Amino acid sequence: MNLQTITAAQVAIFLSALSLAVSFTALGWNIYKELGLKARIKVAVSVIEMIYAEHREKRVMFYVVNFGPGAVFVTSLTLKKSWWQRRRSEYKTKFYSLIAEDRTASWDSLPIKLDVGQQGRFVVPYDAECFLKEKHSRAGVMDSFERYHWARRKRLRRAEKQYEKDFGRAT
Repeated sequence: MNLQTITAAQVAIFLSALSLAVSFTALGWNIYKELGLKARIKVAVSVIEMIYAEHREKRVMFYVVNFGPGAVFVTSLTLKKSWWQRRRSEYKTKFYSLIAEDRTASWDSLPIKLDVGQQGRFVVPYDAECFLKEKHSRAGVMDSFERYHWARRKRLRRAEKQYEKDFGRAT
């Protein structure tokens, strides 16, 4: 086909097809943005040692960072057992609502709103009766949309090893 034989009808059809493709692309992006693009939260759990004026004290700390694209509310700390443990146990997933022990401390309490790039730190007591007493396959947080955000298993295993070292074998 040479350029001299292109008619106005062919140009109109080409422009209509191009605008249809742009419209479908915009529709797809809007659906993805509203339904698929959700806030990503990175969670880490570890046993830390807090140093006070007279003494040292170990605690379990959950670090939470919001990687965006929007703000999110973290509502609870969550623990999950493996499928085999859940089959034999009375609970499938435990939820912990955490209130900071000392309101003047720099630790956060739940629920908390995290904007993009904002970090939350949650301190949990660390003793022989803490949640590390039992083995869990996952530890993390739940947001206000009831989505789970889990810490890496490697970090949870390190915390469990520290518990075994301090208090003996976990159940």
